[in-house]
Amino acid sequence: MIKGYFLIGFFTFISCNSSPDIDEKFSTDFSRDFGMYTVFINEFESTTFHLNKLIEQELNLKLDDSFDKIHKYDSLTKEYIGTLKNLELELIKNSQIENFNNIKESQKAFSSIKEVNDYFFIGDSLTNNGNIYLEKRRTYINKLLKLTENPDFTQRIVNNLSVNDAIDRNNNNIKYLNYHYKNTPLIAFVAHNKLVIKKILHLEYDFINE
Repeated sequence: MIKGYFLIGFFTFISCNSSPDIDEKFSTDFSRDFGMYTVFINEFESTTFHLNKLIEQELNLKLDDSFDKIHKYDSLTKEYIGTLKNLELELIKNSQIENFNNIKESQKAFSSIKEVNDYFFIGDSLTNNGNIYLEKRRTYINKLLKLTENPDFTQRIVNNLSVNDAIDRNNNNIKYLNYHYKNTPLIAFVAHNKLVIKKILHLEYDFINE
């Protein structure tokens, strides 16, 4: 937990010392793109913090017939978010950053594609970790779908969390992990992971207040 808070502070410091440009793709200009991603990360972290507070407040008020389903949803979500956070910390640990206060060292490590590629891919195929990642997401989705009878909310879960193939600008189908994480810098993985967590919590908050 302490390390998690330290990383938030670290990204906050970096974002205050960089100039983000959200229209630029990640490139060899690490300082510029690093700033872009750290702004996203801090935004997602802030939203997540407030959503967690709101969810806890709502859970304390739910004593009606929906109590069991809501707390089951919350339990499943806490477990899955824990899995995502542990993965994030594992990849950061694998980057072997010795000194987070050394900005150049940290930028170089977080700009590397090695940790993400090694975790998810072997050449053009998925590693066992990659397959497990997909299976855990599908299992989480299926368990959530059993808790709602609202067709609109069901569709929202699928739209926000599905790991089905993505479609690129040329209308080509691309596997989910290839689309999001193939040759992806560690900093971009962290940003996307936090975006997924934010989406998950938005869904939970809306589920509680249906």
